[in-house]
Amino acid sequence: MVQCRVCSEAQETGHPEKKIFQTKLELGLDMVRRAKQGGLPLSCFLRRTYGRDFQFRADLEAEKVLYAAFVPANQRVYLQAPEIGLPKQPAGHKGRIFSRERV
Repeated sequence: MVQCRVCSEAQETGHPEKKIFQTKLELGLDMVRRAKQGGLPLSCFLRRTYGRDFQFRADLEAEKVLYAAFVPANQRVYLQAPEIGLPKQPAGHKGRIFSRERV
């Protein structure tokens, strides 16, 4: 837990004495949840950054929030789930055995 400096103004405005560190994605997800709880209609959530963060996308889907995300040009995109596994060892292969799964 990260401790913040508390001043009399912060106490008067209702700011908490202690804050828990959150990443930008965690803060964004909290804002989406608070907006939904407050009755704000969310028909679509647009985001330009963090398009590679699977967990954030999964959390938005769990909240039933439709979203559109920027996908970098070098991001691999599959229309169907790819087959993942260890490649076959070629005949006469010398060296270490393949141990990393690949698409």
